[in-house]
Amino acid sequence: MKAGAPDQEYVGELRKLHARLRHGDNTTQSELDQLHYKLNTYKIHTASAEEILRLVDSQGNFTELMAPRWLCHLLGLRHRTVHVLLQWRSPSMGNVFIFQVRSWQKFDSPGHLDISVGGHVTTDNVSPLTVDSAYREMKEELGLDRNDLIGKKLLFQVGYENYDQDESQSFYNAEWRDVYLGVLAENFNKLRFSDGEVVGLYLCPESEAENLLSQTFIPLASALRLSLPLCLHS
Repeated sequence: MKAGAPDQEYVGELRKLHARLRHGDNTTQSELDQLHYKLNTYKIHTASAEEILRLVDSQGNFTELMAPRWLCHLLGLRHRTVHVLLQWRSPSMGNVFIFQVRSWQKFDSPGHLDISVGGHVTTDNVSPLTVDSAYREMKEELGLDRNDLIGKKLLFQVGYENYDQDESQSFYNAEWRDVYLGVLAENFNKLRFSDGEVVGLYLCPESEAENLLSQTFIPLASALRLSLPLCLHS
């Protein structure tokens, strides 16, 4: 059994909790605090085990409930994330998407092709607009800031709800995803993979993006499969 995964005796209890909590729509802060204590032995995503997230409703609105990231992923509690799609305007290829290759050390979707930047919205930033979290993640994962973008800003595209799971690892991910699009102003000499979550880049001309989504050879993370179509031809 992989370290951090619950014993079989807890699997049935977790399933009942998922059904009753309804991604956090049917619980209280007191109950979440009790579950935090009770399930603490089975932390996942231990690298950021106590990163606190504020839960959101089915429309992406913040609630008053909070839980650590590992508990959100263990119980399928809905939280907010940011997805960033970066482009580069190539003189010869036109608009090119810049995708990341996830580290093989990542808990979920290791080694998969993914969106340019993605991350969680923590309790440090719970404004209705999550662009500040997007800039923070862009800096952490790629070493870029808003000054490296044409117009010095990311443009909000759309928000949507998503749920996926890996029962073999007791990983249940309920997210509201805010999707942003930005265009890299210059070349790639400022790119840095400083936090170890990204191990490489994949450059995909926009004209080939739909072919990438339909192929089955390169493994694609859920974020890329679902967020990229929302930014095509925007």
